Amino acid sequence: MKSIFPRMPRRHRRAYHKAGHAVMAVRYGIHIERVGLRRSPEQLTTSIFQSADEYCPLRMGRATDERRLENYLFFLLAGSIAEMLAIEHHHHLVRCPAFQNHFRDRCYEILWARPDVHNDLAFYYFSFWGRELAPFEVPRMNVFYWGQVLRRVEEPETWQRIEQVAQQLIQCEVLDQSGILAAMEGQ
Repeated sequence: MKSIFPRMPRRHRRAYHKAGHAVMAVRYGIHIERVGLRRSPEQLTTSIFQSADEYCPLRMGRATDERRLENYLFFLLAGSIAEMLAIEHHHHLVRCPAFQNHFRDRCYEILWARPDVHNDLAFYYFSFWGRELAPFEVPRMNVFYWGQVLRRVEEPETWQRIEQVAQQLIQCEVLDQSGILAAMEGQ
């Protein structure tokens, strides 16, 4: 059965994904060098952000700043959630809460079944460097963090900034830190 709505272009989905990371990085003071949809031949990656170890030193035998670790988890998960919300808006699911909830549940299931590198890292940081959890607690904490990030990304001001950065990324393909900040301010 075909959808009555055209698919959201992959480029646009990627732009929202990258914009979600970028806006949350700014929110939590995580350094951004660049964010992009493409890379030039001399670049290894499309985006460069501060590493978790630089932002929140992770050392065996030493206490981890749990607040900064949690902020980094929020930053890592924000890309997938922003992409999900963009698809949701594209398909007008916000008008029908039942479809919206079903879509979000399905996205969550798919995310943890086939996560991307950022979600893998978030899970690793959470499970290895966060507070010690019993195995039965892990799924509940995944849902908790997913919900926490979803609420933050859905905040009207945050979502507006994500949309502005995504639109600028669609036009320019690569933004440096000043370009991200300018896009967030609507310039």
